[in-house]
Amino acid sequence: MSTLMAWWKSRHGDASAESTSCRSLHELWSEFVDALVHTSHSRGLHASPAHAIRTKTCPWRSGGVLPATGRVVAVGDVHGDLMKLREAMRLASVTDERDAWIGGDAVVVQVGDQLDRGDDEVAVLHFLEKLKREADRVGGAVVVLNGNHETMNVGGRFRYATDKSALEFQKWRHMQIMGKALKRTCGIEQGNCDPGKMEKLPDGMHQRWAARYAALRPGGPLATRFLAQNPVAAQVGNTLFVHGGLLPEHCEYGLHRINEEIREWMLGNAGTAEQPDLARGRNSLVWARHYSHVEQSKCDCDVLKEALQKMKGVDRVVVGHTVQQPGGISTACDGKVVRVDVGMSKGVADARPEVLEIRNGTEVRRIVPGLPPQVLHILDHGPYGPPHLWAYVKGILTH
Repeated sequence: MSTLMAWWKSRHGDASAESTSCRSLHELWSEFVDALVHTSHSRGLHASPAHAIRTKTCPWRSGGVLPATGRVVAVGDVHGDLMKLREAMRLASVTDERDAWIGGDAVVVQVGDQLDRGDDEVAVLHFLEKLKREADRVGGAVVVLNGNHETMNVGGRFRYATDKSALEFQKWRHMQIMGKALKRTCGIEQGNCDPGKMEKLPDGMHQRWAARYAALRPGGPLATRFLAQNPVAAQVGNTLFVHGGLLPEHCEYGLHRINEEIREWMLGNAGTAEQPDLARGRNSLVWARHYSHVEQSKCDCDVLKEALQKMKGVDRVVVGHTVQQPGGISTACDGKVVRVDVGMSKGVADARPEVLEIRNGTEVRRIVPGLPPQVLHILDHGPYGPPHLWAYVKGILTH
């Protein structure tokens, strides 16, 4: 609370009540309440001042591509484990010991499955949103994908949610209600304190999931604020990121079209709470495992090759969804796919975090704690030309 009060003073300054307009006081009070609520939801992590993320860092809204910088990082499935997520970001050298962004213009992609199997789901969502804003301010980007566990939860399927998570969502709802009440003392209605509507639960759903359902159903406050803003497929430079896998039929249907249809469903604009076919089934973007088997001989590289031939400017696909143990982050199909789910969540395999690093679009490296980076694959010619040419050009630009 002392930190929040210091934040309030820094925003309010020493101006007297007489010299501060009513409108300014309302804005400051609204921001203060939002910061208070955020700090509670994020387990004490500092709130990042709200601002709209730049459109150019969300190019998939218009079917575009996010240009790659010299460094792109991928983080695997999180599954409600805030501590492991924080460790992964520090391992990638994009956050400091206070969890503030220090990655500069790097692009970080979290490949989906923030939800289920862990107890920190609400905190994970807020932490990733905080990093999105901090990275955006300095020319970087944090891209978060929706995986099969996000689409399942928006569809009201909670079979992988933990018992403690039911309490977490009840606490989330109580804090939202408190924040809304605090704002109403000053006649304020806007902001991020919507607790969601407690409507009739679907048949067979236990009452303990009521707060979770209100938050995550299509049009619910968490589905709208967090999940609907995230794509299921995102191209960064010459790399495509999806949660499960890319198949030829996805390319033919159109990734932009898939992103938009799932987004509209999560916003509650599809007219149904049922999961769209695009988000379910073993052949969907969020469920496919065609080239994720830990034994490379069991990967269907032909289907990946066919899919990549339909994608302009894509040299590789990065996927999560299927735990790569005991080996950790790995490549298959001659480096055309990188699998980054290492099962780091305590609710999965409790493995040590690992991250993937793509340097200049050409060099793919695995980063693990306490060891030098391991080069997994090098493209002869990436989007910046041969590696030696990029080093030469970069030297000119930075001197």
